[in-house]
Amino acid sequence: MSDTNLLLDKLSSKSGRQTDDPVRCPVCCASEVSRLFAIDIFDGPPSFATIPAKRHIYRCTNCSHAFAHPHQGAELASYYQNLPEEYHSIHDSNVNRYRMVLSVLDLPRTRRILDWGCGTGTFLSLVPDTVAKFGVEPARRAAETAERAGIRMLSSDSLRSSEWSKSFDAVTVIDVVEHLSELQPVLATASHLLRPGGRLVFLTGDFDSWSAKKAGRYWYYLHYAEHLSFFSRPSMKKWLERNFDQIAISTVTHHPLSIAARAILWARFRAATCLERLELARKLHVSAKRFVTSDHMLVSAIRKVG
Repeated sequence: MSDTNLLLDKLSSKSGRQTDDPVRCPVCCASEVSRLFAIDIFDGPPSFATIPAKRHIYRCTNCSHAFAHPHQGAELASYYQNLPEEYHSIHDSNVNRYRMVLSVLDLPRTRRILDWGCGTGTFLSLVPDTVAKFGVEPARRAAETAERAGIRMLSSDSLRSSEWSKSFDAVTVIDVVEHLSELQPVLATASHLLRPGGRLVFLTGDFDSWSAKKAGRYWYYLHYAEHLSFFSRPSMKKWLERNFDQIAISTVTHHPLSIAARAILWARFRAATCLERLELARKLHVSAKRFVTSDHMLVSAIRKVG
């Protein structure tokens, strides 16, 4: 039996508070975490034999952050570097999320902006050309496309250099932070990059949203192999409060759906929960995974002075 399977067997035999478990919260580093449930991974990298079909979702009893374990971060890092450009084209087909981010930026006072996880540069293409545009993107092909569009690409390693200290008026992180298992380095780097008074903006899923609570372990967001961190409002504030203030969090809809579409998907979701012991449940879940409304959070925070 592999080490991964041994770990899963160990986790499966426990429930409730884990006071002696090595699993720690990536937001506050507390070891007081509760295992909520096991889930099946239905979506994500198609060729990862090393990623088990099941994963456990934990929640911190200190800050309420939820996260996946185990997460196979090394394998995912390699996967991101080799993403085809079509991956970003699909995600960029609806720019509604980018307009939401633009709405909270103070563009008249923004001279330099960095988009962390910029893909092919679609979001930055919506930013006025009077702003100097910088990007970070692990996918090689997408980074090349963004660079051809006039975006200056930086490596994640270079961000920590003194050259970029307090260099940016805004840093945006759109649909990225949920892919990370190590959260503290990201926040430290963002704090390093922003000038005092600069703005940090996140768009990510909301684990405490109505949709997430109603769906429970069937919430589609949990079932992507790439999704590892699931913020709530309390955990987001806890994460940011050391270096940021004026933290504003609003509930937003990432995938707009008509009322009729929501009704159909709700019916499918209810059928899946009733038939969860049957193979049919898996098929229904996949078809109902876009039963979502207002299940994301848009976060804006200002870098503290001093």
